Amino acid sequence: MLRNFLTVAVRNLRRNGGTTAINIFGLAVSLAVVLLVLLFVREQWRIDRFHSASDRIHRVTTLRMNDGAHFATAPTPLPTALRESAPGIDAATAVDQYGDTFVVRGDTSLGVEAMKVDASFWQVFDGFQLRAGSRERLLAQPHTAVVTLEMARRLFGTDNPVGRTFLHEGETEYTVTGVLAPPDGPTHVGGDVFLSLTDASSAGGDADAWGDVYSQWTYVRLAEGTSASDLEATAGILFERGAQPEDASDYQLSVQSLATLRFGPRLWNEIAGRLTLSGWTFWFIGGLAAVLLIAAGFNYVSLSVAQSLRRAREVGVRKTLGAQQSQLVGQFLGEAIVTALSASVVATMLLGGFVPLFNNLYLLDLLEIPPLDLNLLLDPAVIGLIALTGVVVGLLAGAYPAFVLSSYRPAQTLRAQGDSSRGGGSQRLRSALIAVQVAVTLFLVVTATTMLRQTWHMATADHQLRTDRVASVALQDVPYDTFRDAVDDLPSVQDVAAINNLMLGPSSYDTRYLRSSLVETPIKTVSFAVDTSFVAHMGLTLRASVSNWDRAYVQGDGVLLNQAAVEKLGFDSPSAALGAEITEDRSETSGVGRTVVGVVDNFEYTGTGEVYGGGLADPEGPMMLYANARHYKYALVRAGSDDLAVLRGDLKDAWTERFDTLHPFEFRYYDDIVRMRYGPLQDVAYLTGGVGLLTILIAALGLLSLATYQVQTRTKEIGVRKALGASVTDVVVHLSWPFAVLLVGTALVTTPIAWVVNHGWLQWMPDAVDVEGGIVVLCVGAVVGVCLVTIGMQTVRAARLDPATTLRDE
Repeated sequence: MLRNFLTVAVRNLRRNGGTTAINIFGLAVSLAVVLLVLLFVREQWRIDRFHSASDRIHRVTTLRMNDGAHFATAPTPLPTALRESAPGIDAATAVDQYGDTFVVRGDTSLGVEAMKVDASFWQVFDGFQLRAGSRERLLAQPHTAVVTLEMARRLFGTDNPVGRTFLHEGETEYTVTGVLAPPDGPTHVGGDVFLSLTDASSAGGDADAWGDVYSQWTYVRLAEGTSASDLEATAGILFERGAQPEDASDYQLSVQSLATLRFGPRLWNEIAGRLTLSGWTFWFIGGLAAVLLIAAGFNYVSLSVAQSLRRAREVGVRKTLGAQQSQLVGQFLGEAIVTALSASVVATMLLGGFVPLFNNLYLLDLLEIPPLDLNLLLDPAVIGLIALTGVVVGLLAGAYPAFVLSSYRPAQTLRAQGDSSRGGGSQRLRSALIAVQVAVTLFLVVTATTMLRQTWHMATADHQLRTDRVASVALQDVPYDTFRDAVDDLPSVQDVAAINNLMLGPSSYDTRYLRSSLVETPIKTVSFAVDTSFVAHMGLTLRASVSNWDRAYVQGDGVLLNQAAVEKLGFDSPSAALGAEITEDRSETSGVGRTVVGVVDNFEYTGTGEVYGGGLADPEGPMMLYANARHYKYALVRAGSDDLAVLRGDLKDAWTERFDTLHPFEFRYYDDIVRMRYGPLQDVAYLTGGVGLLTILIAALGLLSLATYQVQTRTKEIGVRKALGASVTDVVVHLSWPFAVLLVGTALVTTPIAWVVNHGWLQWMPDAVDVEGGIVVLCVGAVVGVCLVTIGMQTVRAARLDPATTLRDE
């Protein structure tokens, strides 16, 4: 029986080759995108699933009560306290991330990603396997280390690394006690080197240590029968018992399951870039894939219903010969499944082109998300997923045509004898499906165009900071004055400045509280440590300043404020603030005196956190600039020409030849830093626009097939009209008019919706562009124009037919 179904299904699909090709192509394109999203989500879902009982692994997080900021870190004494006194816990571990650092072995200095963990780490994350060394009390001794297999080869070659030593950052000697095998899946607690973290830094008796909630991560493996709420309650009690009263009231501990880390809310101080992708991102890309799949499904339904005249007669004959409705439903669903499975095969081949494009997205590189591997397609689970997806799509797309066609009565279908109005299916349904496809396409095109305009605006906007021809160099352990004096005479260097945190890129700020005699409560300011050259170097405008302000500034007590800070501190004007004594609060009982030596215009400095939501800084808020050479982390070097490659080469040579440091040379173009603001939105625009183009392609192919079908069913009508004197233009207008009315009506309904939605999300963007009516009209005209041209290709060809040819057999 199944073989007969498949044989008949294949014959019917071959008989309607054009429609079958359009359906397979549309479904293949949409399935390729769906499979791409499923592979990406599957890889993210697999993060740390290779540990045994991973559902019992949890992370303790911290909620700051005054502003609602949620941090992935927890108090440093908490792991020790949990191990010593908390019931229902199998293991608790502390994790401290060094991030990008370096190790030295002989004359070799290697950049690595290092983690500092305690001995309990291997009990919580027991999925990590050793290639060499003993798991017992691994990293229990100070100054011991575990390295990955790849790092062991880079450091020690083919020698046995266990018992060998290296220097961390050229200073502290560590002994290798274990070598990790490659993990069985992705992990967010991975690194090249794992260094021992002793309990000395986590002593639970120090109340002040409980107030350090920003530097260490706490992971717990619960015993069977212990719930996350039990852990949260226990952690809260330990925190209240050990912390200072003000810290206990300022912070609240919560618990996050390891299974929800990847798809949960975005937290501050996240341990790895791959966990900073907000949960809404998955819904967004999943929604785009669903839209494309629905468009292809609508296409299938629309074309199947349009062909129902021919299939209706087939149904009538089959029912007359005794076929049951269930058999006909099975037959039509079989055809749909064969079509979808054929599309799945084509989709798998299309993935070969889609995956490299997806891996090139800037956002994945920014968040350090590993690229998708095409070898995943050879995984039996992935093959099964592809086949299952094809079957499900086939059932969903074929359900309506199957039940509608199988419900026809033989007497009606066999009596129709060429009545296309009856057999052509529901005109309203076809119109509705076309309208939805065009509406979705129009919405996506308008949205993608708006996103690209906003991206271009953000990339080219005047930030008041002169970032052209500027690069940053991480100073590491090189004093700024030493660096500046050594590179200032290089021919490729125009000038140099210093700063502690980079502006316009990562949302990394220091905050200080200032008060003056004119206001009762201190104001919160974002502060940057910069040298005197920074003002002119980066193009800041001094609104007012004391004479020789730079001398007072470098002495340490002079500060520059922006106009927002001047207003918040109660001064009437920038000049009124000059020379004023203000206080920088360090605690409730002490402060440091500061003197205002200058006022700069407000300028944009915020980074990705503020652009995409969740940032803690106010772009229009108060700011303070101060001098402190010990705080400078980066040198900002402006090139004397547009050839920044020469600048990079000169600085790298100077780093290795003129400075006594083992740290690797870290150089970044400032354009790459600024790209962090607009690059993610640019990726979203590309994804949205790509799906929009694919949607309009699918819709156009569907319209082409429907127009062809309409021409075929109305050939005699066209011949009669031409025989009675109708011109080619008259026939084209007559055939195209229903489509044109439908397309224009859909555009009139969709355009205001697209405008409102895009206007809404733009309100969340800093320095947003407007949704320009001219751009929207251009998008509408392009989409409607493509559809009308597609329809016109068939109607014009039909209108040119000689009526003598079409009517000679009548």
